[in-house]
Amino acid sequence: AAEILLAATGAISVADGSVITATGSLSDERDGAYLLGDSTTAGTGTLLRVANGPERLTRRTNFTNAASLTVGAATLSGTTVMFDSSGRVALADALVLKNATSVALAAGRIGLGITDAGYDGVVVTPQMQALLTQSGGRLTLRSQSSIDFADGTYSFGDVRFDAATLAGTGGGAVVVEGDTVTLSN
Repeated sequence: AAEILLAATGAISVADGSVITATGSLSDERDGAYLLGDSTTAGTGTLLRVANGPERLTRRTNFTNAASLTVGAATLSGTTVMFDSSGRVALADALVLKNATSVALAAGRIGLGITDAGYDGVVVTPQMQALLTQSGGRLTLRSQSSIDFADGTYSFGDVRFDAATLAGTGGGAVVVEGDTVTLSN
């Protein structure tokens, strides 16, 4: 299939050694966001998407952080890969992304360089950033609320920050460097 989409209202776990490969071309070229939840339906959950087609993100409403996405030492192969959870995201250091020209990480809240163990969001460590950018494609960080930066300098190739708020958490300087830096909401 040209698109593999795994979705759950609770947890998704991809085991070590798993291989998920998109084959062929996606005939549906829609690139809008998946709309999850409304005023009466919970948007809590998690998604893993591997496709040979345009990047698709999520727009969640009415969600909690009671979901998790865990991807072990697997191989994911497709031109677009999306890791999305309203709660926790954990990626193994040995995860391999093949052929990805677009990789997205989406969560209720995202922090870069955050060291507070009580942070209520997905923390992008330098190791996770290296995993997400290993294929050399564009990285999209999509938060349903804010992307928070600890003081410091963050270097990227092609990066897109998609959130209602970009915030510094330490009161000091935050520098974002990149070949291409795109801001969207």
